[in-house]
Amino acid sequence: MKKIIFILLIALISVYSFAEYHGTKQEFKNNITKQVQSLTNGIYVDKEQNYQDWSIKENHTLAWEKEDFTPCGIKVVFKSLEDNSYTSIAQEDKNIINRLVGMGIKDVLISNNNQLTLSNPKVLNEIIELLDLNNMTYGIDLSEESVNPLKGYLINPTRYRIDGPYQNMEIVRMWEEVDSGIYIVVNKSTGEIVDKAAIAKSNNGQIIIRLKRALNSNEVLLFYPHVTYFNNFDLWQGYNEIRDNIQKYFKEVHLGPGFRFFYNPFNLDKFCQVVDRLDFVPNSSGFNLAFENYLTNTYGHQGSLSSAWGIEIGEESLDEISDFLKMFPLWNNNRGAEYMYSLVTGENIEVNYTFSSYWADLSILKLNSVQEYMNSISVYMKENIANVPVIFSSTNASQSFTVSFNKGTCDGFSSYYNTADKENIRSMGLLYTYSNSSPKTTLLFSVVDKPDIDKNDLDFLAVSGYRGFYFDYSSANVKLVSELFEKLSDFSPVGIPYPSVCPVTPQVLSDYALWYPSNDIFNIKKFGDNIIAYQKNKSNDAVFFTLHGKQKITIVGKDEKDCKIIYPEGTKIKKGKNVLNSNEYTFEISETPTIISNVELEKVCPKECVEDSIKLYESFIKSNVFEKSFTNLMKENLKNIKNVYNHSSYLNAYGMANEFITKFMYMVGADVWIEGENITKNSFDRVEVDNNASQKQYLLLDTPEDPKLGNYYVTCDVTIAENRSYDLWLAISKEEISSPISVSSDNGPWQPVIYREVIPYSDDLVWVKADIMNFSAGAHTINIKVTDMNKSTLKYYLALDAILLSNQDAPSGIIKPKYCITY
Repeated sequence: MKKIIFILLIALISVYSFAEYHGTKQEFKNNITKQVQSLTNGIYVDKEQNYQDWSIKENHTLAWEKEDFTPCGIKVVFKSLEDNSYTSIAQEDKNIINRLVGMGIKDVLISNNNQLTLSNPKVLNEIIELLDLNNMTYGIDLSEESVNPLKGYLINPTRYRIDGPYQNMEIVRMWEEVDSGIYIVVNKSTGEIVDKAAIAKSNNGQIIIRLKRALNSNEVLLFYPHVTYFNNFDLWQGYNEIRDNIQKYFKEVHLGPGFRFFYNPFNLDKFCQVVDRLDFVPNSSGFNLAFENYLTNTYGHQGSLSSAWGIEIGEESLDEISDFLKMFPLWNNNRGAEYMYSLVTGENIEVNYTFSSYWADLSILKLNSVQEYMNSISVYMKENIANVPVIFSSTNASQSFTVSFNKGTCDGFSSYYNTADKENIRSMGLLYTYSNSSPKTTLLFSVVDKPDIDKNDLDFLAVSGYRGFYFDYSSANVKLVSELFEKLSDFSPVGIPYPSVCPVTPQVLSDYALWYPSNDIFNIKKFGDNIIAYQKNKSNDAVFFTLHGKQKITIVGKDEKDCKIIYPEGTKIKKGKNVLNSNEYTFEISETPTIISNVELEKVCPKECVEDSIKLYESFIKSNVFEKSFTNLMKENLKNIKNVYNHSSYLNAYGMANEFITKFMYMVGADVWIEGENITKNSFDRVEVDNNASQKQYLLLDTPEDPKLGNYYVTCDVTIAENRSYDLWLAISKEEISSPISVSSDNGPWQPVIYREVIPYSDDLVWVKADIMNFSAGAHTINIKVTDMNKSTLKYYLALDAILLSNQDAPSGIIKPKYCITY
């Protein structure tokens, strides 16, 4: 692999010295990759009693009998395995193998596109014999599932709700997966439950909610559906069944010398895509047993658990820890009612949800459970069937991979590659990051199901850290497969993780650096409207980047040691020479990461951000909107801020300046800017990343499904300093793709939004003047509801980038007004 040569150049100019840090790729890797991994290895004994040793190296490749095994092969769904009526291999399947042999393809992933144990083991033996006869290597896809469907409650008060006033006393809804539920009526002001009732589903899937009276404007109906996901199995309930099915099946299978790995022992996607949901509370007996064990080991007794969950000690219905499993919460993400509902007594038990650890406990139990089952099946198969790597597949990387036991959870990961799916690309990055942070070395390869695969795709996959590929036989350009092999043999990129909440997308930065999302714990800081910095726990390396364009920044590093730019290569750093500023470092950052070593991020603020705040402060003084006595006080405060700034205490100066600026903004009735992605009270689908949006993100509704209850909506809270009229501007998707919407304030009358005054600022986003709103001083709400689907696309669709309350000029793209309070 070509090395990148670094040069150290020092030139003295005036009072500054310029230092340029470079290093080899290995030096870069040593700085970034700190995780120490234990070697994953084993000895495989095939049906002919041959012993073959294997190990997984740090670069995610498999060494088999001391030789690298980097698969470039084909995933084949064998017809005679797919149809369990076959008792011997079909001629069609023999022809496929012969074709692959003729083209020089050596690696095959055996699949039946379903649960392998549903096929005839005799057919699998014939396929294995034919592959071994042709000196081919192979992995076996199991994708086992349980017959037990996943059941539980959805606790989502933001989506399953109807806000009053609402006149209909009978509400009818059809849900395929909802079989029952609980509804309550809550007083918005006091939080007290006004009315509750258990409801049941009729035979045709119809849910009927009958209210005792119409909802008034100060009430809200909350519904908590019980769902049965027939397409998703319950691993807590069905793990033993899965393990036993695999053991029974492989007693009749004879694995030959070409066998390399087990693939996807159970269908992780079909379990995790529901379990990973933060609003899902399973309630099967298997889950309850696992939860009870976790709570017992964590809290020991009922009293400690009551305290941790925010329940008053002394509740008569909660004598044992098992009693806690007969309840579910009526709140989530600080929305809903501050109660837990007892499925046994029907009573509502009051909870202090601000301090309750319920959702944290549930999340940990989910993560631990998946890890335990992955680890258990891996160990079991090695000890009882064959000691080879056990690889798990994930279409959308589960958060369960973020927690690791000492022995690791499995021997490797595999992702699906399809460039049309943004979440798929993101999950590939997550799998790469998890592989790097695993306590043991892991194999990493991809199954490519993109029908129009080309060399650019292969280059992307190679640079993205994947050490092998299996192309779907039905769509593969087989000629390209062998061409890729040598390219992969000596490539080991280094991942630069970023917090998954950051508004960026996975990027290949160079031939040795990848910028990928991670669910690790980071210290994240934002400066102004454009600069973001983050630092992983216990690390001295801080990462800086901008949301838009390039920007020069100056920071103060540690005194005892010089800061250095670790990445990107060639970035110049300018060091201060003055007595007070001897530990200042100036460098340029952009929309991709700049990594600087030896930084205490909690003490850092860019000098330029402080200067911008001081200039804004000075503009308030010069505006002459305050009385003379107050202006004099402002000048005195400014003098203190500048004094702190001049002593290089930039973070303190920044905090002091912005504290006063915020107060001034309210006093002068400044404009109000609300970022769409920051609005927590909504029933939209997700936050989407877009380089052209404000803060590179917007809130998105994108679904063909009718709303669960009421309308799809957004509600945001604002505080107005004084009586004032504002123009309400919405930064939203353009009219031809958007659903019709209406706006209101403080539960007042709804006003349809007409695309009359429109200011485009990207291909898909525009500013629309929606209404003129009159506010008194105090707290208010701005409400947006989607009134219908788009008649052309037949979807409910709306991108909400920002909301602006302005009493000045019309908005200008993503540039905020000079005097602006930001939410």
